[in-house]
Amino acid sequence: MTQTTQKERAAEGQTGRPKDMTMKRGQDSTMLQAALLYAAEGLSVFPVNSIGSDGECTCGKGVKCRTPGKHPLIDDWQHKATRDGDTIHQWFRKHPYANIACHVGKSGMAVIDIDPRNGGNESFAQLQREHGPIAAEMEALTGGGGNHLYFRAPANAHLPAKLADGIDLQRGDKYVVLPPSRHASGKRYAWADGKGIDARCMLDDLPEWCATGPRLRVVQAAVSDDLEDDMPEMTRALNMWRGEVSERDFERVTGALKAIPPDDRETWRNVGAALKEDFGEDGRELWDEWAQTSSKYDDSDQEQTWNGFTSRPGGVTIATIFHLAQKHGWKEERKEVTSNTNGPDTGGDTSNGRRFARAYRGLLKYCWAVKKWLLWKGVRWVWCEGGEAIHLAKSVATALFEEAAGECAKNPSDGERRRLQQALTVLNNARRLDAMVSLAASEPGMGVPNPGMLDADPWLAGVRNGVINLRTATLVDADPAMLITKQVAATFDPSAECPMWREFLMDIFNRDLEVISFIQRALGYTLTGLVDEEVLFFMYGHGANGKSVFANIIHAVFGDYAQTVGPELIARSENNEGDRHKMKLFKARLVLANEVGSGDVWDDRRVKDITSREPISARPLYGEVIDFMPTHATWIRGNHKPGILDAGDGMWRRIVLIAFKRQFAIDERIPDLDRRILDAERDGILRWVVDGCIDWQRGGGLRIPAVIAAETAAYRADTDMLGEWVDECCEQDWSERAAIGEAYEGYKGWLIAQGVRYPSRKVFARQMAERGFDVVKSHGTRYFEGLRLRVSRGDSV
Repeated sequence: MTQTTQKERAAEGQTGRPKDMTMKRGQDSTMLQAALLYAAEGLSVFPVNSIGSDGECTCGKGVKCRTPGKHPLIDDWQHKATRDGDTIHQWFRKHPYANIACHVGKSGMAVIDIDPRNGGNESFAQLQREHGPIAAEMEALTGGGGNHLYFRAPANAHLPAKLADGIDLQRGDKYVVLPPSRHASGKRYAWADGKGIDARCMLDDLPEWCATGPRLRVVQAAVSDDLEDDMPEMTRALNMWRGEVSERDFERVTGALKAIPPDDRETWRNVGAALKEDFGEDGRELWDEWAQTSSKYDDSDQEQTWNGFTSRPGGVTIATIFHLAQKHGWKEERKEVTSNTNGPDTGGDTSNGRRFARAYRGLLKYCWAVKKWLLWKGVRWVWCEGGEAIHLAKSVATALFEEAAGECAKNPSDGERRRLQQALTVLNNARRLDAMVSLAASEPGMGVPNPGMLDADPWLAGVRNGVINLRTATLVDADPAMLITKQVAATFDPSAECPMWREFLMDIFNRDLEVISFIQRALGYTLTGLVDEEVLFFMYGHGANGKSVFANIIHAVFGDYAQTVGPELIARSENNEGDRHKMKLFKARLVLANEVGSGDVWDDRRVKDITSREPISARPLYGEVIDFMPTHATWIRGNHKPGILDAGDGMWRRIVLIAFKRQFAIDERIPDLDRRILDAERDGILRWVVDGCIDWQRGGGLRIPAVIAAETAAYRADTDMLGEWVDECCEQDWSERAAIGEAYEGYKGWLIAQGVRYPSRKVFARQMAERGFDVVKSHGTRYFEGLRLRVSRGDSV
């Protein structure tokens, strides 16, 4: 065992939560799940060293470690930082107690890093006095008392490494440590209240003044007298553009360095000397970033060598860097600024809509039927609930304005001034921003007609780390074209196990392996969006038998694919409440109905409706009736067996009774068992369900065990209410006949006495005919042939 591994194991006792004894040895789901969550939110992550129980870095260097709990555990992290779930799983199996780091550049972010130990708090207060309040939608508290403020990084901009004393700007090939990693102080990194990873899609742009590092010389813009004096945004944009012109060489060098390998020491020294010669101390950060891409990087050697560089006539300059880069195939990139690809750039709403669509095609999509936007979050589409589309429109408007300001600064003609004024109007006018977003929705690839097109492939299931192809039980990369919005609340790991879950099933099903295999196939079938089986699973048993824990666990694992409905969906009632519940079936795969009550009777019409392959008609509250194809399997639990008035095969072939016969004594019950199993084995249960889906496909369907078929048949015999009434209140004599109206009133009264809701006269007549009682008509009255009532309609039954 390596010294690093020993330190990581020792850190187990410092995790701040009870050790889960059911997990595989050395596996800490807290850090792994956090890393997978960040990857799902679009962050590129990798493992770094942690802090052991002795308070020292797990690297084993002890007090000699200069960055305890922060330096990478993998080589070439700049290129290996990833959002791939399989890679993350491999890293954290090898280093289960590692801290988590985020490559800020690959994640599209810039982070203001405030270190109070070096005067960061005082500097931050001064910056706010100069620039106004500085706040971020996403903010982490470091274990050392500092803060990380996360912003969206500007594209193609050089940013300074330092904003003030004690305040660094982490950007590009830099990284920050993420919660819940352990700090050298012994405390954990944590998200500030209400400013966690959920705010990833709402990041604000990095404040403009952050781009003005010590080297940037901002030239006051000579604004034309023809422009209004009260236009600070225009002045700022012109100043920014002039600053960018002065930085052109710096940007060229940044691009050239990417082509030069940093491993040769002479090349390494020449590049450093050239950067110091032309850029002074500002070149140090660029040299560090480039050198860190080499496995030979040594922080102390870097510092000592930089301090030894001296300026001398005829020495190396940035021309040396360009020469070295060209030897390695570098060609300077020539960028052209274009506003759109379809149609003229008029600066009007249509043109701006095209610009918006070009910027966010594949990231935003508008659903016309519900008039809402969807945002792509790396593994699935999510509904925009917080004005995300308008927020992004502001970014487009800002870019348009800055582009116009740059052109106006170079050529202050009347046309360019008008374009600048128009861009400023868009930036400051809510109606113009709304128009941009509205018109973008009609651009190619930006819209979807209705929610029925979402989550439409029954063989695909979204998971936290991608998408499962249920035909093959394989994880595939999530693709926006799949139009997946739902997600199982687990990560798909083909090696995950669930021993607690398996033992739980053995307990509640009396160790009947045939029944447990059937349950596995049934849940695997349920995970698909297919309804080929046309069945309803009825979980029956008196209290304290495990069925509620079972239902809670599968509901939690199925995540967005699960929906809970009331028993009104399948039980007869005197109102239309059940019809309203049908809307909840839309795009669900697992439908769980709460406990059916004593005296409830199956609504045979609705049961057939929700278990068929035909379109379902439902009406949303205050909406119009819509039709949709079913995608769900229904699981109902109850302590009582509802009565069934329809004794025909068309009804009974749909009912699958799963008996929960085990009764747990008080001393056998485990509090919070469902939570314990989920905390330890959520991923393993998902893998178990997916295995069941493969078994269902390969084995030829559900394959209902004989014991379950027998239980269902006994239920049918016990709840044949119409047959029971015929046996108790009638005689079958083919020389007799009974008026249908009189028979119906007798049956109705008998059901009322049983506490059961009665069917309509029409349904009663149909059910009697199905039992062989032919209907004849005589003198205007309709009769059942072969039936004689033992009591009259006025007698008590």
